[in-house]
Amino acid sequence: MMSEERSDVLVLFGATGDLAHKKIFPALYAMVARGTLKEPVVGVALEDWDAKKLAERARDGIKAAVGKVDEKMLSTFAALLRHDWPGNVRELRTAAERFAIGLETPAERLASASTEGAEAWLPAQVAAYERELIAAAIREHQGDMAGAAQSLGIPRRTLNEKMNRLGLTRRAAEPARR
Repeated sequence: MMSEERSDVLVLFGATGDLAHKKIFPALYAMVARGTLKEPVVGVALEDWDAKKLAERARDGIKAAVGKVDEKMLSTFAALLRHDWPGNVRELRTAAERFAIGLETPAERLASASTEGAEAWLPAQVAAYERELIAAAIREHQGDMAGAAQSLGIPRRTLNEKMNRLGLTRRAAEPARR
């Protein structure tokens, strides 16, 4: 008996290649039409394409393979591809870990997101997670920035830059004193 447990996201490596264009995108489209694909698709490739360009490439491959397509299903599939990933693999891993510990999942976000402002969702979630990790490390090391940086596995300078970018101060990260 198969489990009904679902993934939070489908990661497609080689998303801009011929195999994805000719075979994988049409297969994923068929899954959307059957109602078996509801998770966002993150395309990973050497080429630096945005989500819109990837969706156009998928649309072209689907039309070439299937012929006549259901525009509603095609729009649904394009919505699953709309999540641009401007980060690197380490950032993707961090986001995946955030989802794994029970915070909002990409599938939940996709279901509840309006089409406006959805592009900013993942970077905001990653920044919030990073802010939480840094604050926890500073609290754990009682304000010792060198110790916090070491536990995070980053240089002290990088910690300072991240804190500045995230608007986080040492005092804001320290526990309240009674």
